[in-house]
Amino acid sequence: TFILTSNESKESLNLKGGNKAREDDDSITYHTHDVSFTNRIRIVEFEKLFEDNFVEIAKTSLYGKLRERYSQKEMGGINLTMGDDTLQKIADKAVKYGKGARYITIDLVQEAAQALTELLFNNYDGNIKKFKGKTVELVYNLVDVSEEEAKYDAPMDEEGKYYVKVGDTYKRWEFEAILKD
Repeated sequence: TFILTSNESKESLNLKGGNKAREDDDSITYHTHDVSFTNRIRIVEFEKLFEDNFVEIAKTSLYGKLRERYSQKEMGGINLTMGDDTLQKIADKAVKYGKGARYITIDLVQEAAQALTELLFNNYDGNIKKFKGKTVELVYNLVDVSEEEAKYDAPMDEEGKYYVKVGDTYKRWEFEAILKD
């Protein structure tokens, strides 16, 4: 069985007459598969994910996981919030850059957890209980970076953070955890 995620469509496996998928194919990734291989497998194809799917994935798999983890007393017992605008920005980025659900459920969860951990660490004075019941808002925004840091000719740095150019300014997507109370 060959399982195709939303990143590669069944059409990309039908490489008749060459080793490139059709230009109008909706696949994000393309692989050349030998016909002797594809003739011996059963293909299971998942539907392409759309923006509203990514919003739901961000809400449950990113925000839900982090809210549960950081509400535990060992992690400060904080009340984590994440606005609809943040969820939408995550979904927009996933669609724009052709990322699948794993990008949100693995990469962005790690980035967001790092921002939360940094906030707790930078405000820690030996008493983790001081965070109990405090509200922390997690936001996802573009932040300014230097031109050298941006490496604008590549859309992504080694850490997987995307850079964009807005006018003459270079920016990168980044999570920020804001202590509200």
